[in-house]
Amino acid sequence: MRRRALICISTPCMPLVYRSPREIRHDRQRGLGVRRNAKVISAITVILGSVANKELQNKLLTQLLSSSYGVLSKLVDDDVEYSSKQSPAAYTRMLSSVTRGLYRIGTVFSHLATSLSSVPVADGPILSLLTAFWPILEKLFRSEHMESGSLAAAACRALSVAVQSSGFRLSYLVILLRDIYPLMP
Repeated sequence: MRRRALICISTPCMPLVYRSPREIRHDRQRGLGVRRNAKVISAITVILGSVANKELQNKLLTQLLSSSYGVLSKLVDDDVEYSSKQSPAAYTRMLSSVTRGLYRIGTVFSHLATSLSSVPVADGPILSLLTAFWPILEKLFRSEHMESGSLAAAACRALSVAVQSSGFRLSYLVILLRDIYPLMP
């Protein structure tokens, strides 16, 4: 009978967990899970929410979400056509990355809403993130990629959380954002 070597992992945020070296390598290659990723993003957002300088806060939040925006724009960009027929594995990885990015964006919006409830939306980082997020999300909703169930669910969740965090009704928010970004072709 072979015994498997187990490694004990314990951090202040996580309970004691026993993992094999193979499982640890697999996790490192795959990245953080959705729940762990949400916890990390939540902690960072809470810290960034306490930054007093609005300009610095907006810059840091934009940097935090830059990878999410980047992978999302890469998927919906007209010049880059990802097709499930050309390379199914690459397309699946891309959809998975975009889905995780959308969940990350939604997590940031939800925590900004709770940590910045006293800041007016028009002056706060929520509106500046929405103005950056809106055109990409609009392109995504018009794309054929929305046929993926997990991607559609993540996009709808991100939009829902963004609208809830803004404190506006959706119709007012759409009018406000349409003034900033006219109708796209």
